[in-house]
Amino acid sequence: MLIIGEDQEVVNKVRFSLAKLNFSAILLDSKEKDISERTTMIKMSSFILFIEDEENQKNPNAIRDLKILNPTARIFLIQKTITSKLEDIVARGADYFFPTSENGLGEMAQIIKTLR
Repeated sequence: MLIIGEDQEVVNKVRFSLAKLNFSAILLDSKEKDISERTTMIKMSSFILFIEDEENQKNPNAIRDLKILNPTARIFLIQKTITSKLEDIVARGADYFFPTSENGLGEMAQIIKTLR
C-alpha cells in the first residue's frame, strides 16, 4: 500500500486508521526518492491512497497519471476538505473517495480489508 500526499496530519490519520486493522503503508515522499524509484513504487502497489493537498491539487490529472502507470491499482482519493462533486471524482479516475473524518477513514480501511 502506498500513500501519496504531503499533509502530515492527514497522513498520520490514514496510518492510524490502517493500523487499527493491522495494515501499514509506505509514504511516497517526492523529496527523498528519484523519479524512477517513485515510478517503481507506484507500479508495484495494489492500493494507492492519494491525499489531495495543496501540492498535488496543482495537477488535476495526477490520478489519471497514476492509473496509466498502474492500471490495476485501486486508487483511494482522500480529501481533507470535500471540494469535488462525485462526477468530478469519477472523471479524475479515483476508484474510491473518502473524507478525512474518523468514520470516513475507518470505512476506507474496511474496504481495503475486504479487497485484500
